[in-house]
Amino acid sequence: MTQAPHHATPHTDDAHHTVVGIVTAAGAGTRLGYSMPKALVPLDPENPDTALVVEAVRRMLGVEGMAELVVTAPQEHRALCATLLARCFPDHGERITVVTGGATRQASVACGVEALAARSARSDTAKPVIVLVHDAARVLAPTAMMQRLVDTVAAGHDAVIPVLPVADSIVRVGAARGTENYPVDGAVDRRDLRIVQTPQAFPFPVLAQAHAAFHHEGRTEITAFTDDASLVAAHGHNVLAVIGDHHAAKVTTPADLVLARLTYQQETHP
Repeated sequence: MTQAPHHATPHTDDAHHTVVGIVTAAGAGTRLGYSMPKALVPLDPENPDTALVVEAVRRMLGVEGMAELVVTAPQEHRALCATLLARCFPDHGERITVVTGGATRQASVACGVEALAARSARSDTAKPVIVLVHDAARVLAPTAMMQRLVDTVAAGHDAVIPVLPVADSIVRVGAARGTENYPVDGAVDRRDLRIVQTPQAFPFPVLAQAHAAFHHEGRTEITAFTDDASLVAAHGHNVLAVIGDHHAAKVTTPADLVLARLTYQQETHP
């Protein structure tokens, strides 16, 4: 994600910044075989308080300096999500807000940015603000990885993302509409390819300005950016990649959920 050179926004050290977070929790659970949003699916099938969004929020609250979190949820499940989080985090009620998301991931993050900006306008803090943008579907992303991202932004970078090397061979295929068979155009060199994860970290003004600049693109799945680093890069900022974590894998299919549940069980009952 290289763009025209852009000077990084200067930041101070860890003791002099505030951290805020956005967690998108609007994905459907249909591919998991659930009628509820994916974020409300529990890691422990017997305990609804282990919903993906709950565990993702729990790990984000562990980041040093985390002042507040905004969770974006579907309108029809917003109240349920808010009730669940209030029950699971009774001591953090003032720090967690649930808002209605948008039609696309980009639009949902924009809703989170707007909510944080509104809260910030009522705050008297003068500290620089760093924002983590996360997906509840990457429920097991470790707090330690999140902390590394925040610390790297604090060191003077405008966008920091976690990535992993591509392990599989990659090929480019030609168009083959109406069939599951594709002609192979050639192999792709995977040495410079990386899998992008979340959360991603930014100075809050950088993220807010990028979302404002590309507001119209976020309205449809065809034009929307699929992650915030791409959006920020398109706005002229450099993006720095750091090593991610295999635990930050995305829960999309039933097999992903089985693996996430096994990992969670191992973490909670070693």
